[in-house]
Amino acid sequence: MRGLDLRGFFTIVKPGMAHERAAGREDGSEAATGVLGPWPAVDRLLDRATMEGVVAHKLGPLAARHLRQQGRPIPPYLQAAERAASLASRAAIPLLERIRASCDQPLMVLKGPEVALFYPDRRRQFSDIDILTTDAATVHRALIAAGFVVVPDEDGFDYTNHHHEPPLKWPTIWLRIEVHARPNWPLSATPPSTDTLFAASQPSRLGVDGILAPDLHHHALLLAAHAWRDEPLHGLRQLLDVAAVTAGLDENQLDQTANAFGLDRVWGTTKSTVDSLFYGQRRTIPLRSWARHLPAVRERTILEGHAARWVSGFWELPIGAAAAQTARVIASEIAPAPGERWRDKLARMSRAIRSPLAPVTRGSADRLATPAAKLGPCSPPVQDAANLADERRDEGIDQTGVDHEHGSARRE
Repeated sequence: MRGLDLRGFFTIVKPGMAHERAAGREDGSEAATGVLGPWPAVDRLLDRATMEGVVAHKLGPLAARHLRQQGRPIPPYLQAAERAASLASRAAIPLLERIRASCDQPLMVLKGPEVALFYPDRRRQFSDIDILTTDAATVHRALIAAGFVVVPDEDGFDYTNHHHEPPLKWPTIWLRIEVHARPNWPLSATPPSTDTLFAASQPSRLGVDGILAPDLHHHALLLAAHAWRDEPLHGLRQLLDVAAVTAGLDENQLDQTANAFGLDRVWGTTKSTVDSLFYGQRRTIPLRSWARHLPAVRERTILEGHAARWVSGFWELPIGAAAAQTARVIASEIAPAPGERWRDKLARMSRAIRSPLAPVTRGSADRLATPAAKLGPCSPPVQDAANLADERRDEGIDQTGVDHEHGSARRE
């Protein structure tokens, strides 16, 4: 096994299967007990996880908690991830207060700090604060006028018609602010209107006056839609977000809302995957084929990555549309990328064919093998230790919380 194997750190504790979802939620208080909801199953997954798996699935803070509960030593990377989660949650409150004071439009916080409240002791890292509003362009301009700055984009990404404005940040805080005009949604469906989401919203559990949060049923579907649009069944933490938020919610209402949002197939796939991973239900076809990396707590392989792109549409679309999508994806993968020569394309294909079971991303192992000094100090702002195997942005943050390194790949 490549990398640092944590199986020697984790003791094998087998609590009873958590077949039933938690009930009687009060501000996510069931998460603090670590008994109800998905958390016993998370501990079982961590029992067999390697460090590479923890990194790839962004489970560092939970892994640190698990080791501490077992009286085991905590590797420096996990200590840094745990502190980063704590500092991010603390920094989010004054940052949201500043955002709220800088504009007049209604504001709704999505994902990140709001979802962290449903984790045990807020053991969830995040590097962005996602804000949904009814007039994103106006809010974006107001924040800049109030002193927020646009995050430099080395790739020159065009945010025209994108679901959020160019990321901002306060000069001395590393957390990015993404002002959303609409949710990130699968292309096969139309996202709910902001009016619909605001009409059902509630005050944020973060306690910042004037900051709203989605209705929990809506938030669960927003999380599932965003994760699927990003990459179907990619990471455990994305699915754990859904599991944490939905624990105790009415499943019939979730299903009805998913149908109303045009998300019934995506939601059905997400829900069955969550039930299998965290509630002991039958292993689904994706978990036995193109998403086998999830129960194994490892990074997706090259072969699994291709398979996911080729066949995931059959769990999102009607069979005819899914078949057409598969044909388009295969055709695009066979053809060279823009500006790429056929010779280079064939060489790249040859490498993939020779190593189909290699991880899709090698950055995780490379970083774990890198001396700590090159990762930055092991302090709270080290964001998932420069942020994990398939993270969208590579970050290096110093002890003041100021971002001193930024790169980007895909846009969320």
